[in-house]
Amino acid sequence: MKFRVLIIDHSLTQSDEVKTIFTQSGLVDRIYEAHNGAEGLRIIKNEEVDLVICNPSLPDMDGLNFLREFRALPDQPHLPVLLVSSRAEIDYKAKAFELGAQEFLIRPFQPDDLLMRAKSLIHLKKTYEELHRQIRDLEKTANVDPLTGVFNRKYFIEMMKSELGRSRRHRYTIACLMIDIDNFKTVNDSLGHSVGDHLLKELAQRLNQHMRGYDFTSRYGGDEFVVLLPQSSKGGSLALAERLRHTVDSEPFLKAEGRNIRLSISIGIAAFSGLEVSSEEELVTTSDRALYEAKQRGRNCIAVAESLDQFRVEPPKGLYRRNYRKHQRYPFLTTVKLIHQESKHSTVGYTINISYGGMAMYVQKPVAEESQVEVWVPFIDSTGKPHGESVKGTVRWVRQFNDHYGVGLEFEELNRRDHPIILNFIQEAERLSP
Repeated sequence: MKFRVLIIDHSLTQSDEVKTIFTQSGLVDRIYEAHNGAEGLRIIKNEEVDLVICNPSLPDMDGLNFLREFRALPDQPHLPVLLVSSRAEIDYKAKAFELGAQEFLIRPFQPDDLLMRAKSLIHLKKTYEELHRQIRDLEKTANVDPLTGVFNRKYFIEMMKSELGRSRRHRYTIACLMIDIDNFKTVNDSLGHSVGDHLLKELAQRLNQHMRGYDFTSRYGGDEFVVLLPQSSKGGSLALAERLRHTVDSEPFLKAEGRNIRLSISIGIAAFSGLEVSSEEELVTTSDRALYEAKQRGRNCIAVAESLDQFRVEPPKGLYRRNYRKHQRYPFLTTVKLIHQESKHSTVGYTINISYGGMAMYVQKPVAEESQVEVWVPFIDSTGKPHGESVKGTVRWVRQFNDHYGVGLEFEELNRRDHPIILNFIQEAERLSP
């Protein structure tokens, strides 16, 4: 059991004595030396140390002040400190232990006594660290559903409380998606619960593929999942819900096992600001009632809560983001640069409108339908400094006029990380629209 030790002592004689004992013992990988408290604290911050041996009579601070500053350091909860001193007053020792010293050795001492205490402290440190690791693992296990690997219901409720509070403070919309597998009991009854478990695992993986870094996917119970979308509008959450519905409906499950099982899901959406709902239970209940409406309308579809008591059902229609006419469009007048993904040829465009699904524009040069393009959208920030965002998409229609072309572009994806300015514009337009 080799370790790294830091010796803090202004006396070269005493420091060399301790250093020699450890060197001859063969117990250490590395010995650091400091001649005052500030230097010792710097080493602790920047190096990996397993044990600190300190003379409390330091030129820049006494041992008690060193202990106070040491315990204020972050990320050092288990690093032991052994004080070596000729002072033996019981009050001083008691104060040192109170401030976090683990051992106190009085000079003169026997080398074996120092080594015995050092090994005991190192063993205690390793024990604390292992216990702390086990506690972290238990906490992680307590928050994760063991079957699917997504968060569990308990953790979802905790996160929803936190996000609702943040929504109220910053006045943004938060969306809750309640997801249920259609006729899953029939699947379990006909194929067995083991196959059902594998289906749930694969479904969780498919759902997670479409999540942003700060979204939460949880197993709510049985074959029900719930997704929490902070800072997501009603339109944005509907677009994501349709992608989730499509990713389940479009591809058979358990293909690797040769089973090719077809599944579908129904989704209920409740998207409100924290000021519009009284509690997390109300948001979950509303999304659950929306899910019930989707089930009543034939399954494999999405229902959106227009209010806490009114629901609108969206029938299945392929990818929602590919059906741009289903999105509310907002005026968006600016000059953009359209770049063809393959040829890298570009043309100047002037946008007409924008939605969560895409944008319409006029361009100077013709582009082919179904071609992959990138649009650079310039913006001016509050200080007058120009910058912008690029968004990728597919050309879905082209109309030729006298000396220019009309183009309809479908976005690949809008996400908060890559397109914060564009999303903020759409959400603000959505908020202000009648």
